[in-house]
Amino acid sequence: MNKYQGFENATTKLYSDYNKLLDFVLATEQEQLRKDHENRTTSENIIDKTKKIWKEIFSHREIELVEDEFLCIFPDIKNKYEARMMSDGERSVLYLIMYVLCIEEKIILIDEPELHLHPSLTNRLWSTLEKYRKDCLFIYITHDLNFAANHADSDKIWIKSYDGEKWKFEKY
Repeated sequence: MNKYQGFENATTKLYSDYNKLLDFVLATEQEQLRKDHENRTTSENIIDKTKKIWKEIFSHREIELVEDEFLCIFPDIKNKYEARMMSDGERSVLYLIMYVLCIEEKIILIDEPELHLHPSLTNRLWSTLEKYRKDCLFIYITHDLNFAANHADSDKIWIKSYDGEKWKFEKY
């Protein structure tokens, strides 16, 4: 039996999902620009917000959308590279920023918020995303006690046990 059940090449699947998300972001931006033009207004779009959040997470580099590809830019040394050349952590951050900004649901369930991220980025990323999406409830499932402890104002529920039929929880 194939343990991945259709996800034999998970990296390819994630990259494909990133491309679909980027296409959605670009289409959403076009729609927002059209509405702004019709209404003679200017509003902050997903790409603008993505760039701001990115700068809060990675203060020493920027991202820029050129045609239909994000570029990561080191302004001090005038070096840049395409999103497909980013580290797993950088790609994860970019993907998560756009995903959280695009999602319409008001409850966002995140399983393993630390996945692919350096510990120094995890809390900064999720705190920043929570700040930009105050209209949403974030629920995290994590094994990282430091991550949970850094959310001091949040309810914490510990799964004490599971006997195959019943879960035992304890709230902190």
